[in-house]
Amino acid sequence: MKHDSRGLAVTTDSDSVIRAIDHYAHELVSLGSNSALVRYAADANPGCAMLQAYAASMFLYSQTTADAKKAAPYLARARERLGDLTEREQVFIRAVDAGCAGDFESALKHYETIADRWPRDMVAAKIADFHFFV
Repeated sequence: MKHDSRGLAVTTDSDSVIRAIDHYAHELVSLGSNSALVRYAADANPGCAMLQAYAASMFLYSQTTADAKKAAPYLARARERLGDLTEREQVFIRAVDAGCAGDFESALKHYETIADRWPRDMVAAKIADFHFFV
């Protein structure tokens, strides 16, 4: 178990995974242009469920069903590890999964749970902000 730059627990032993998660969080929150790097990191580290969920979350921003379906392999890898994860990680994966399925109400309920219990999770807050906007 390691912690990201916001102090949130991530089920991994890899420093490079944490760097990729921190990079994605920074890019997403700052509206940077290099957030796609998280997909490469997810492909290189298929055992990290949270990295898989972050990669899947990228496809939410396309606002198309076809692109949301591209998240499926990442979500499948994330779901395989659900039983090994922290509660926050489980809730986040369920939120991204719901968002990619077009169930924005469920996704937002999950993100609200994260905001209440883990308010430093800026990635969840940013994705929720996007869902509220859409």
